[in-house]
Amino acid sequence: MKALVVIALLSSAPFAASAFDAASLARLLDSRICPTCDLAGADLAHARLWKADLVGATLTSADLSGANLGLARLTEANLASASLHGAYLTQADLTGSRLTDADLSAAVMSQTVLDGADLTGANLAGGYLELASLKGARLGGANLAGAILISANLDGADLTGANLTDAALIGADLEGAILQGAIFCRTVMPDGAVRSEGCP
Repeated sequence: MKALVVIALLSSAPFAASAFDAASLARLLDSRICPTCDLAGADLAHARLWKADLVGATLTSADLSGANLGLARLTEANLASASLHGAYLTQADLTGSRLTDADLSAAVMSQTVLDGADLTGANLAGGYLELASLKGARLGGANLAGAILISANLDGADLTGANLTDAALIGADLEGAILQGAIFCRTVMPDGAVRSEGCP
């Protein structure tokens, strides 16, 4: 009997280790203040986190789809593989955050600050990023199909291999941006010209 108990405990240990901190989740929902909290894998879909303080928080694989994160502070936060589909991130600060392989499709990111953020492999298809700041951001292999990037600041951003099909970049700052291997198909460039050499 004791052996069975030990085996059960050992087999459940990895799952317990990977779970988010329930106390941190309760604290966030109650006060919207939870810097450096461990919220990996937490279900925060449609949560109201307006002006939340999540500086340095761990939100890997968390579900933030449809969440209201307007004006939230997420600098240096880890959101790798998180779902932010349809999330509202207007004027949120994600400077230096990690969003590798995150789902930001259809997210509203008007005036959002993503300077130095790592968005490698992220899905931003259909995202609204008017006036967003992505200075020095890493967007290698990111999906920006249909994204609105009007007047966005992409100075020094790495867009190597990014998909810019149907994206709108009117008035965007691409100075120093790395565009090697990026896909241009019906892409409206900063000067209003349309590039389509990458269409299949």
